[in-house]
Amino acid sequence: MKELRDLGCKNKKIIVRVDLNVPVLEGTITDHSRIHAILPTLEKLIQNRNKIFLIAHFGRPKGKVNKTYSIEFLCLELKKFLNLNTIHFLANYEKKIIETKIAEMEWGGNLSIRKYTF
Repeated sequence: MKELRDLGCKNKKIIVRVDLNVPVLEGTITDHSRIHAILPTLEKLIQNRNKIFLIAHFGRPKGKVNKTYSIEFLCLELKKFLNLNTIHFLANYEKKIIETKIAEMEWGGNLSIRKYTF
């Protein structure tokens, strides 16, 4: 199996599907292990000056948009753990918005996160 260090991902636009379905109690994350698990991968991609797009879900919204299941709050957590100035949250998949965010992003300086539903 290939590993990230073998792929030579530098100065690329990369989509990473991550499991950020963290347990939350009264608005507070009670277990950060899923966040800690993805940090080495994200740190390596940031170090290699990539533009990183995370795709994740939270809860089981059954294919419908529901603010209860928004992952926007995770931006602050990732920003803190990765020591980044900016994390972009994409509320939808509109091509124009994605293109604008790609242009705004710095190589290796920030990342974008997008929720998907299933």
